[in-house]
Amino acid sequence: MSPRYGKLASLLDKQYLLITWADIAKMVVDLGNKILSQPPRPNLIISIARGGVTVGNLVTDHIFGKSTSKRNYEIIPIRCRTWCNIENGRPPTDEDFEVLQGLPQGYRDLSDYDVLGIDDVLDTGITWYQLKRRIIDPARPRSFRVASLHMKDWSKFEPDFYLEKVPHKWWIFYAWEPVEVTESTLKMLLDRGYEFSDAAKMLRETFDYIYREFDKTTVEKIFEQARHHILNET
Repeated sequence: MSPRYGKLASLLDKQYLLITWADIAKMVVDLGNKILSQPPRPNLIISIARGGVTVGNLVTDHIFGKSTSKRNYEIIPIRCRTWCNIENGRPPTDEDFEVLQGLPQGYRDLSDYDVLGIDDVLDTGITWYQLKRRIIDPARPRSFRVASLHMKDWSKFEPDFYLEKVPHKWWIFYAWEPVEVTESTLKMLLDRGYEFSDAAKMLRETFDYIYREFDKTTVEKIFEQARHHILNET
């Protein structure tokens, strides 16, 4: 299977879908056009931190353009976390989900809002399943839809707008998270017994499609910061 956006790369037993800033620019335009093609135009954006906030900012720039300086829409970030391993087929429960930062006090009644939820990827889908049931529906929005760049093939929640459904075993590396992905992949290799220099070389080769967008000094700093996080992990 070849991805519609980005490039697929393999490292040991894992496959990574690499999404550069150039890919993201194309995806934002395509996703924004999908949203605009189906009214109503949203006037409240709810995005999931962290990746959803990035996508939300980019998509609203495409949807509203210069009018983003006017008060014709609002954007709210929400922070939450999910633990459920959907591989065992168990449906999501309240125990699997926690809201760390929900809707502000003034947004408990959304009856005047056409709400658009934005995320980077729906993996298990539990986050939006629970947000809709526990936070969005009780606030009674005039309309509610969800948009994302990707959806995994095992997601229990299907967004109204998305660009590509990908296998759940693919790890997605978006260009806005270079330190996070470099750190987690380095740690995986170190835990498997690789020396840091060998692990770093493997990453540079595997993730070259993304790293090449950065200058050499920036890439070095990405690896330095990733190593710092690993060494200072508690």
